[in-house]
Amino acid sequence: MSNVIFYNIGANESLKQYLKYYSVLFTFQGMEIESLYSLIAMPLLFFVTILYFASLLFIANKFRGIAKTLLSLISYIVFALCLIFPLLYLIHAFREQINASAPYIFIITMVYGIIIFPSLWYLFKYKKKTLQNAGYFLKK
Repeated sequence: MSNVIFYNIGANESLKQYLKYYSVLFTFQGMEIESLYSLIAMPLLFFVTILYFASLLFIANKFRGIAKTLLSLISYIVFALCLIFPLLYLIHAFREQINASAPYIFIITMVYGIIIFPSLWYLFKYKKKTLQNAGYFLKK
C-alpha cells in the first residue's frame, strides 16, 4: 500500500522542514522515499546527459584517432559515474530496509529507473543519429 503525506510549515521552521514542505513523502510498506530527491536528481542527470552529448560532439569535431578514443572514454567514465550515483545513494539511504526484506530492492530499482529514464530517453531517442554521424554508437 502506498500513502502520500504532505508537510506543512510555519513561519519559523528550519530549512529542512521547508524543503519537506515542497516534497512529497511516499511510503511503500513502511519505506519512505522523498520525491524531493527524485525532483532534484532527474533534472541534474538530464543536464549531465546534455553535457555528455555536447562533450562527445566536441571531441568528435576537434580530435581524431587515439586522442578521440581516450577523451571519449574519460567522458564516458564521468557520465557512467553520474548515472550510477543515484542508485548508490538510494541503496545507501535504504540499506536497513533492503536487508530486512528483499522486495525493497525492487522498489529501489523502480525509483532508480524513474530517475534515469528521461536522460536515457533523450540520449537514445533524439540524439542517437547525431552521435552515429559523429562516429559513436555505430552499428556493427
